[in-house]
Amino acid sequence: MKQSGLFALWLGAVVLAGGLAGCTTTSPSPNKNMASVEIAGRTMVEIFETTEQVFREASYTKAPGFVFERKGSAWDNFSYGGWSGNAVWVRIRLTLDPRGSNAWYLDGDVYMVRDRGDVSMEEEQKPWVSKRGECQKLLNQIKARLSAPSPRSGS
Repeated sequence: MKQSGLFALWLGAVVLAGGLAGCTTTSPSPNKNMASVEIAGRTMVEIFETTEQVFREASYTKAPGFVFERKGSAWDNFSYGGWSGNAVWVRIRLTLDPRGSNAWYLDGDVYMVRDRGDVSMEEEQKPWVSKRGECQKLLNQIKARLSAPSPRSGS
């Protein structure tokens, strides 16, 4: 009886995941990334510094490039884990593109990473169940902090 209940729960999760996988972003970015915000009136340096601060506060570590990573949850390991038994990591790759005069698109794409750091085995996979919400939330926090009056402006 327990096994049939677990199977029903697993089947429900698969159906839900299939439904969520069809969700798309309403990203304003021409890059069609998973998540995006438009930031105006700030310098590239201010955006980079604020981005690093927000991701650090969310338990991400800085990786080479404009990339942030954190160890995946138990659910991430269950859903995306490989045969090696190594932890799955969540990797967010960001891009910053100009949007005309003094405005930028900050875009993010999420990847689930198996065997992180293993040159011959590392594998990135776009998530089936959307991680868009987590990524968009972080980008929204960055935008909100940068929308506040600049301390240098005296406001």
